[in-house]
Amino acid sequence: MSFIVAGFACVLSAFCYAEYACEFPVAGGAFNYVTLTFGEFVGWLTACQLFVEWTLANAAVAKGFSSYFCSLFDIRLSIFQIYTDSYLSVEWLSILMVSFLTIVMLLGSRESAIVQNCSMTIYLVAILFIIIAGATKVDSSNYKPYTPYSASGVFAGASNVFFSFIGFDMVASMSEESRNPHRDLPIAIVGSLGIATAIYVGMSTVIVGMVKYTDYGLSNAGFSYVFKYHGMSWAARIVAVAAVLGCLQSEFGGLVGQSRIFVTMSRAGLLPRFLSRIHPKIGVPHWACFMSGLIAAALAFFLNLNLLMDFVSMGTLFAYMIVCIGILYRHYYIMNPAEREARLQDPINHARLGRFFGVVTTHWPITIRVVVNFVSGLISGLMYARGSPTQLDVMYAFLAVGGTTILSFFLLRDILVTNNYRVPLMPIIPAGGMFINSFLIGMLPKKAWYFWLCFTFVGVLIYFFYGIHHTQGEGRGTRPLIPVVDKMGFEEKEDPREIEPNHEGESEVQVEMVKSADHTKAM
Repeated sequence: MSFIVAGFACVLSAFCYAEYACEFPVAGGAFNYVTLTFGEFVGWLTACQLFVEWTLANAAVAKGFSSYFCSLFDIRLSIFQIYTDSYLSVEWLSILMVSFLTIVMLLGSRESAIVQNCSMTIYLVAILFIIIAGATKVDSSNYKPYTPYSASGVFAGASNVFFSFIGFDMVASMSEESRNPHRDLPIAIVGSLGIATAIYVGMSTVIVGMVKYTDYGLSNAGFSYVFKYHGMSWAARIVAVAAVLGCLQSEFGGLVGQSRIFVTMSRAGLLPRFLSRIHPKIGVPHWACFMSGLIAAALAFFLNLNLLMDFVSMGTLFAYMIVCIGILYRHYYIMNPAEREARLQDPINHARLGRFFGVVTTHWPITIRVVVNFVSGLISGLMYARGSPTQLDVMYAFLAVGGTTILSFFLLRDILVTNNYRVPLMPIIPAGGMFINSFLIGMLPKKAWYFWLCFTFVGVLIYFFYGIHHTQGEGRGTRPLIPVVDKMGFEEKEDPREIEPNHEGESEVQVEMVKSADHTKAM
């Protein structure tokens, strides 16, 4: 049930990603989408959430690799652990895994694409094996009680496993490489989420049916454990081999995704320029790859798996929620003539804080609804996580307020004019996606909130002390180079699209910001 709730929330966000990706098929994903809507500062904050999403997810996968590696060879994980408590789990096996994949990524060898495809094939076969072989050991009595921790446990679980659905946004960020993005991207984004949800539901249904939830213990290698529990050691080894290969596959893709974010931020001037340099011999952004591996290895070395999962879910939920909010403003925000003139005359400076405050303060009907919707979802989640009768009454009241706010968007006029893909069921999907994401954020533990606040504060400092001083003049007088990701890594290719002469001196994102205004009736 938790996977179904988390998958439903992701699907709502996926429709919003699909509209953005079809309208602006440029590299950068959510960073560019939010920048086009709210300006550079909010785009940078979104990039910080993407950093949390990918880097901490890489660290979490490395921790999972350690558990299944030990299960495969019947080794005690404590051999590799230096220190462990409720927050820290200092172990060095995960560092070796991240370091190995970072070296592979730096080599840029195309042969590793064959290894990736083979490991993914084995991984998919193992999933079918777990579902089919595990189904023979399912005991229906293990499903009773069906929700031992009531509905609050289902939603708390959805918050914890939300990080499992990251990755579909990477499909959107690769939209430049799609031949027919208007048709392919919505199918790829929503379809991949649907398949992932079906797989998660099938595997979790089997594993819960095989062993009573109270008998799982503290093992992080859960799928191997349930087969060992039934005396099927041979099956546990097959599952462990597939899990190890799956972790390697997922980690490699995650490191490439994080490298892509570093390159995009560096090309925008928000991070040091050396991160976007392409090595002349191996054809990859070596500094971005190295930094991605270094940060993921450091986090995997220190933090325990549960803590990493909560941190990743927090960053991912915020990033997806901001994209949903962007779609609402995209459909209902009417730009006044003075703002359009300011953007045309000085798109670089206007793209910063002025753009954000201009959007949220000049059209209060949208802003008030967005704020009320977010606060209602957040407080509902906070109250539901605590669960006392008085707090549940408060939750029901805020649920009613949130539902009313979502319906109130129908009173606004949808002014978006486009021939490309549009989010269906406007405004239910983006407003509903925003509400459920904020609800799940409220269900996360306090430690995730503390981390998010500290990390966001550091991100704001980086922007005001570095980023804001280095973004002007990006791509001046030249045709910009874009990073293109193949199955192996990066190649540097020239952007085939022409930039109009009257936009010379502006970056690709800044040009798109001005063009996006032409998609409204007010223009």
